[in-house]
Amino acid sequence: MFLDNPFFQAHINDYEDPQQWRDIRYWNKQCDGVLKKYLNFIKSVWNEYADSRKVEKRTANVNNMKSMSLKEFSDISIEFELRDKLLGDREINMSFNLALMSIPDEAVSEKYMVMSFVEFLEGLARMAEFKSRTPVGEREEAYVSYERE
Repeated sequence: MFLDNPFFQAHINDYEDPQQWRDIRYWNKQCDGVLKKYLNFIKSVWNEYADSRKVEKRTANVNNMKSMSLKEFSDISIEFELRDKLLGDREINMSFNLALMSIPDEAVSEKYMVMSFVEFLEGLARMAEFKSRTPVGEREEAYVSYERE
């Protein structure tokens, strides 16, 4: 069976459990403190970029709530010059997708293509982790030199 294939299992093990990341790295006092400290700035970034490409979105926003597409999320990294060898397209896409809440039926709703403000906060935290030289709570010696530069 495909799921029992050792190569498939090895590939799946390359990706961490999104909920485990939240429990350990996102829902803690340090991260909460940083988000609270910079919340006004984060809200201003959200207000500037959410729905900035509204004409390009396929989804109809029923609740008239702002939302952010992957392209808008990516625009932030370009505008604030965050991209480097630690944070590229792959990491930005992963930050966006792993921050999205599960959708029961993606065939009916296109909500899986846009994020809310709460998901945006998690997406920023995931981007920051990719960008950081040494993730919070880990030893610097565990990373090779190019990962810390």
